Amino acid sequence: MLRLLGSKKRAKVGEISPPKVDPARAPTRPPSTGSVRRKGSEPGSSNDASEYSSAMDYVRRRIVPQQQVSMRAQELEEARVRAEEVTKEFIQGTRQQAKLEERRAAAMALARYVNQEFGDAAEQLGISLRAGRGLAYVLQLIFEGDMQLQRTGLMILANLASDAFDPKSGETKRQVFNANIFHRIKDFVFAADVVAQTYACACLQNLCKDVEFAKLVKTFELIPELERIVRGAKAVP
Repeated sequence: MLRLLGSKKRAKVGEISPPKVDPARAPTRPPSTGSVRRKGSEPGSSNDASEYSSAMDYVRRRIVPQQQVSMRAQELEEARVRAEEVTKEFIQGTRQQAKLEERRAAAMALARYVNQEFGDAAEQLGISLRAGRGLAYVLQLIFEGDMQLQRTGLMILANLASDAFDPKSGETKRQVFNANIFHRIKDFVFAADVVAQTYACACLQNLCKDVEFAKLVKTFELIPELERIVRGAKAVP
């Protein structure tokens, strides 16, 4: 009994004896190569090309449109800020307390801006002038006693009332109609100043896309005079 007990090798305290494994039942495991690739995913394989195509498609469908929207928003914001600055400078320069030369310069600055801008800049200018007192100051120019201010005011108004300049010019036409100044524009049709007369005709051409202005042209019997002006212009060599 003592011999049998002493024949067994006892494990030391704290030592863990490895479990016995039956070779017949030992699981087989493939040798590790350090990297795992799916079948057919070697560099340059069709799977790589498919993943690259999917990534580029995602960029085209999601990333690029988001960038375009962001750039578009920035462009609109810049046009809005610039339009508000131009409107503010115009109002400040054409106030009643300003000297004549200062008012002429401010009116001409707005006229140049109107003449050279289009697209977002033009649309934002229309919005800015309508939102504040800007449009009222433009209309005030044609009541001035100075011919240069009258011409400049008519030129600016003719553009602001044009759909080609401002897609929302219909809102400008409505405010001009409510201002009840048609009679003043009409007077320039009969003016001796050919420049002012030309700008007045341009105003009527654009304003009359609104049916209310077309009715006023008929009410004041302006059609014969407008036809006479057209015939005279054609007769000039």
